[in-house]
Amino acid sequence: MDDHLLKDKKRKREHSLFASIAILVALVSIAALVLLYGRIEPPPIFSTPDTHSDPAETLSAEQQELLRQKYIAEMKRYESETRTKIDALNLQQWSAESFIELQELEEEAIEAFGMSQFDVALNYLHSLVAKVSDLQIVQQEKFQSALDTARRALADEHAEQASFVIDDALRYKPEDQEAQLLKERISSMNVVLELIKQANVARVENNLAKEIDLLAKAIQHDPHRAELVERYKELTTVHRQQAFDALLQQAHQALDNKDIKQAQAKLAQLKQIDPKHPSLASLSNKLKQMRRELEYQGLVAKAAGAEQNDDWQTAERYYQQAQLMFPDRKDLEDRLHRSLQINQYTQIIEQTLARPERLADSQIAAAMEQVVIESMQQAQYSIKLQQLVEQLQSALSKMSQPVAVTVYSDKRTYVSVLGVGNIGKVSEYKLKEGLKPGRYLFKGERRGFKDKLIEVHIKPAQPVVVRVVCDEAI
Repeated sequence: MDDHLLKDKKRKREHSLFASIAILVALVSIAALVLLYGRIEPPPIFSTPDTHSDPAETLSAEQQELLRQKYIAEMKRYESETRTKIDALNLQQWSAESFIELQELEEEAIEAFGMSQFDVALNYLHSLVAKVSDLQIVQQEKFQSALDTARRALADEHAEQASFVIDDALRYKPEDQEAQLLKERISSMNVVLELIKQANVARVENNLAKEIDLLAKAIQHDPHRAELVERYKELTTVHRQQAFDALLQQAHQALDNKDIKQAQAKLAQLKQIDPKHPSLASLSNKLKQMRRELEYQGLVAKAAGAEQNDDWQTAERYYQQAQLMFPDRKDLEDRLHRSLQINQYTQIIEQTLARPERLADSQIAAAMEQVVIESMQQAQYSIKLQQLVEQLQSALSKMSQPVAVTVYSDKRTYVSVLGVGNIGKVSEYKLKEGLKPGRYLFKGERRGFKDKLIEVHIKPAQPVVVRVVCDEAI
């Protein structure tokens, strides 16, 4: 506000004050006349004129009360709304004169109200609110103009000019987030420009990784540079593809070298880069087959190691597990068959040697002789089976050699060997050919006496003496 306008308003305030004093004097004079002469009609008194009312107009008490109520209501709205707008104008930073003018208008409105000049007070209050609205428009225009200028300076990479202009914009709206973000971008402009310069050098040197790193740092300082973001995305895609191709080649090389651990590590890295890449399915299948093949070979190796230790039961178990994985492998089928036969013959011979007396049975002995013949081929692979076969042959030989048997009786008892033949009534009798090892029943019979049955276990190379006498009368 200029000096002329301020002086004009000051004169108006003085005229209003003088008018109020004159009205007060007139009211006092009328009161004195009433006291002296009784009721008289007072001369017409006019309200204080303002810029909007006619000086000759007289306001009634009712009209005055309406104006008073209206002022109170609008003052409340002013205090709750307009004062907040005044604070947001931040006038002390860009228009101290306007700030003083608003203060004076508020003071004049309050002063006029105190003097019961409600219409004048309302006029001042209306002028105050209108002034605030005008200043809001001015503030927005100046702020937007400075903000646009700062943006252009930033785009043209004029750091000093941009910094000056954005500070000017923030004088009008210091809390504006858009302006604050722009100030941050402008503040980091020199750093960003240096990073861009270094990235361009890396680009010339064809150092892709370095350029990506420098662009990332520049974007971190100023994420609103679309050209940098676009270049960064482009290079990142290329770099990812290069890294993917290199890892894929390394994975296949690891598989060629049968390095499962290395191939798995490379596959995991590839999945981090692009888990849906079509080449990963083929690589995964190849790795799965290689892992299965190595597991198979591991089982076969363990089985072979068990063979070396003459542990054919363990070998059989590993061969069976391997066959479940690859049932069509002919070499595996032959090895499994061999281990099965060795274990089968071993079990049969061990069970027979646990009860060698059964070899006295001609049928069992014949079966065991056949086992000896059949197991000879597989026994060359197992020392244990060889030893068992030799033990079986020895047992068969011993069980086939007759043992001397002497029978004693009382010449009245008739003696026989069940299933073998009769001896007769003798006092002493030696079987000429003896008996082969085994279990036999000697029977004694005599009229008037109970039969006598004696079981005899004949062992190899151990002569036997048997006494058979019926001595229990019926």
